[in-house]
Amino acid sequence: MIEIKFPDVGEGISEGVLVKWNVKVGDKVNVDDILAEVETDKAIVEWPSPEAGVVTQLRAKEGDTIKVGDVIVVLDDENKVNQANQESTEKKDVAAQDEDKQFQEKTSTSAPLTSNKRDGEKNTTSSSSPSENKSSHAERVSKDTSEQEATEQKETKQKETKDQFTSTGVVGSLEEAAEEEHYKLKQSKERSTRVKALPATRAVAKSMGVDIESIKGTGKDGLVTLEDVLAAANKESTREAKREAKQENTEQESAIKKDEDHAGKEAVKDLQKKHHPQPLKKLKYNFFGHLDYVPYKGIRKTIGERMVRSHMNTAPVTHHDEADITDLMDIRNKEKKNYEKFDVKLTPLAFITKALCLALEKHPLFNAELRGEDIIIYKYYNVGIAVDTPDGLLVPTIVKAQDKSIQEIAKEIQELAEQARERKLDPAQMKNGTITITNYGSIGGRFATPVINYPQSAILGLGRATEQPVVKEGKIYARLILPFSITFDHRIVDGAEAARFANTLKEYLEDPHKILVEEK
Repeated sequence: MIEIKFPDVGEGISEGVLVKWNVKVGDKVNVDDILAEVETDKAIVEWPSPEAGVVTQLRAKEGDTIKVGDVIVVLDDENKVNQANQESTEKKDVAAQDEDKQFQEKTSTSAPLTSNKRDGEKNTTSSSSPSENKSSHAERVSKDTSEQEATEQKETKQKETKDQFTSTGVVGSLEEAAEEEHYKLKQSKERSTRVKALPATRAVAKSMGVDIESIKGTGKDGLVTLEDVLAAANKESTREAKREAKQENTEQESAIKKDEDHAGKEAVKDLQKKHHPQPLKKLKYNFFGHLDYVPYKGIRKTIGERMVRSHMNTAPVTHHDEADITDLMDIRNKEKKNYEKFDVKLTPLAFITKALCLALEKHPLFNAELRGEDIIIYKYYNVGIAVDTPDGLLVPTIVKAQDKSIQEIAKEIQELAEQARERKLDPAQMKNGTITITNYGSIGGRFATPVINYPQSAILGLGRATEQPVVKEGKIYARLILPFSITFDHRIVDGAEAARFANTLKEYLEDPHKILVEEK
């Protein structure tokens, strides 16, 4: 019996919702065959089988919440299942033979008595069944004899073949000679493909654990020298040190992540315990009317835990400002049709993403993370774009947005948003963000206090742009004004720096030619 547990898929995920089974009891599965689709951490992921076998148990139903480490699927080894089926068939055959035998014995003794009791009457039952059973028995005996003879012939042939190769007679000597010749030929071929090296050099390489066959010799005619071996050993040692350092960093990051996730979940539990010290009784109605209940699970639960974790681990402050994007929208409207030729929908968000990257170059602390005793400043800009879906917010990431053109950013935003709404995002597409943009203005509203996508240090919220009267040099103009909000971690950034960052962002948004010049 092979027990398949719901695996730890990382990112602090401790449970998921079983969306769909791809197998049923009795199905044969191979390694990496998809067992089910599970909703975890804002995405629906496919769960591959780590083992091969035959499905004998499915311990969860579609819609159930399954936890990491729980046994959800049970497989049986395919060979054991086949063996069990074969044994069952054999038992049935034996039982059938026993029944035939008992029936024959019974009919052979009862037929004469029946005949004597009822003289002159035909007993069709006693006269026909014995002959038929005898015929059936004869056929089975004949079949068994044939199979036995075939098996004996096969064993005899195998024995003759074996004797032919193990005999010390003339024939056997010739076979052994051929084998010896083949062995020598093989050794000769191996020697011809080996690198050239002195035996002493080979001994040193072996003692140092260096694969001398992988070394390109620098000696005469490609001879591998002792210096080549030492250089290879040094190179391998460096690689090993880097691997160990990388593994150590990965383990450290994983440990920190687990601690943070644990802290977030514990905080949620504390809050629930504080507000609901006793398990909530699901009443159908109260004094004011009837009640309904919605399970708190899946994406909704993940979002909730992350919001709590952000508030428990940051000192959030929100800065509000406005930018005149009239000129930016003029450029966007002019270029919009050109982009449509390439099936790209040019939105203001693509310009704003590019402007954000340029502003971050001058204010790097808004693209950072506080980890332990260090502030990690990322020298690349992986911009998360919050997308509203029926199931909740999803945040796919535009990786290295600073290296992409406005057209590329616009196209990527379009594709990621579609994938998010269709729930086809891979979890990897929602990782490694360094700052986030949330565009609540597409629905409505001017200002908000967006929650930092922890452990990032800041998030930019965009309100709805509206036409407003603006006074310039004593004259009133109608201008398109974009309200925006920046929530930042006050442990990393001060309010003054936030104001400067907002000013820089406004400069790019109000003079989009600067964005286009920087892009070139």
